[in-house]
Amino acid sequence: MRVLLGERWQDGYPDGHRRDAEYRVRTLAVQNLERIDGLYFVRKASLHTLWNYLRDVGPLTVARKVLSRSRERGRNEKFVSCGIGQVIEAPADGRYQVGECVAFVLPMGPRCMERVVLPEDLLRSVELQELPPIADDRILHRAELPELQEWERWWQPVRAWTADSGHYLQPAAAEHAVKEAIEWIRRSDWSEATPLPAEISEPATTRSVARRSARRDGRGRAILFGYGNYAKTTVLPHVSPFLRVDRVHEIDPTQMCFRASEVETWDSSPEAGPEDQADAFLIASYHHTHASLACQALRRGAVAVVEKPFATHRSQLRELVRTMQETEGRVFGCFQRRYHPFNEMALDDLGVERGEAVNYHCIVYEVPLPELHWYRWPNSRTRLVSNGCHWIDHFLFLNDYSDVASYDLSSAPDGTTNCSVALENGAYFTMVLTDHGSDRIGVQDHVELRANGVTAKLVNNTHYESENTQKILRRKTVNKIDAYRLMYRSIAQRIADGSPGDSLRSVQLGTSLMLDLEQRLAGGGLEAARVTATRGLHQLARAGIQNAA
Repeated sequence: MRVLLGERWQDGYPDGHRRDAEYRVRTLAVQNLERIDGLYFVRKASLHTLWNYLRDVGPLTVARKVLSRSRERGRNEKFVSCGIGQVIEAPADGRYQVGECVAFVLPMGPRCMERVVLPEDLLRSVELQELPPIADDRILHRAELPELQEWERWWQPVRAWTADSGHYLQPAAAEHAVKEAIEWIRRSDWSEATPLPAEISEPATTRSVARRSARRDGRGRAILFGYGNYAKTTVLPHVSPFLRVDRVHEIDPTQMCFRASEVETWDSSPEAGPEDQADAFLIASYHHTHASLACQALRRGAVAVVEKPFATHRSQLRELVRTMQETEGRVFGCFQRRYHPFNEMALDDLGVERGEAVNYHCIVYEVPLPELHWYRWPNSRTRLVSNGCHWIDHFLFLNDYSDVASYDLSSAPDGTTNCSVALENGAYFTMVLTDHGSDRIGVQDHVELRANGVTAKLVNNTHYESENTQKILRRKTVNKIDAYRLMYRSIAQRIADGSPGDSLRSVQLGTSLMLDLEQRLAGGGLEAARVTATRGLHQLARAGIQNAA
């Protein structure tokens, strides 16, 4: 289909994915109502910021980030819109039939596109005689935004809603919005609307096949789920020497980049289709989809390479653990701190063997989230799940996933979170997680590891310093990106040579602890402060399933 991005009516985009209960509607007339800001990270151009990042991560990574962000300008333009259309796909038991004319409210989308996908509550049947002059060979588009006070914006209750968010769409609010949309369309002057050419003969498809064929070579084949900034700047550059990514699933068609060199097929479905067979699934999609996609990969005999976190709810963890047991498949979690070159230095300087207690204390600064960023969705849970899981996992990794003895958590009025964990091996963990501070170079952290009278300091993943009671033992500086490069190289090599993936114990223990802390943060807890895990790999997994039930 074609999509209006900026002033360009661009062709070749796949349709949005339609769930079983949703409708696909061919657009006939569209009125933009409000531009939606606060969905994405959009940094202002700044030489100071550019210089800070150049010193921190190097010119190649900065160039990738700049290119990625520049290509997201069209994606960043999202609007609330209303319009008139014709149903072309409908649920079997739906209220509206194929061919029926309907008014709609689109809570979030580009300026205009040939077809939209919506739930029944955001549609209402209308008679064409009462509406703007509509023709089959064009789409009328009104881009001028109405100047209304916030209390006059009748679309506010549905603004920026998406089925992926986990927010409940109230039927009464949706019905009111569609009724208001019909009146708005009737009262509007469509004589100066821009006519955009429509290709009504083209069938709707959720898949776009690029007109290229990737060169076959000795690399393994992978499918990427989620084509966000992280995937473009970090995942793809570091896996490409080892894995050929020729299929990409991305639910937002405006995010797709058809110039991606090796991608043959773009798909807007959030899940794998019958034809999706590969050596590995690279899962960098919305957090609440990670566990389900990992299970799909394992059942197809593929390796699941999962960005953090593994799961956002206990039911997801239970299903992932069960699938790992039943398939004996391989899962790799992309917790880059496990692969950092500072780890071996620290364990050596602290004088500990694997499994011996390493106390871990960190202060973590996270960049404040835009108002409507998807990390704020109910489905994504809190920032403890979205970000704090990195430092929790690193603590457990350095202590060889010793059983959890106890945990606690408190939060300040400004949202700062303070959590602590004690392990059975005697190790203790504290983390202060906040978004109040300087965002000069984005995320920042200060970690101190302590054992045997030695302290090792890790700052921003770039600076390392260790000391005992008498002297500085070692100093080291590395590029912040080194851990990512080492992680993807290690995972790719282990995929190729058949080496085991992450242990069931590490997946279950780390995710369970994160969800326990999350439950306490969300106020869902009168759960006991002391948590004892059953020893033994299979016993631990079974205990996790029972506790998650």
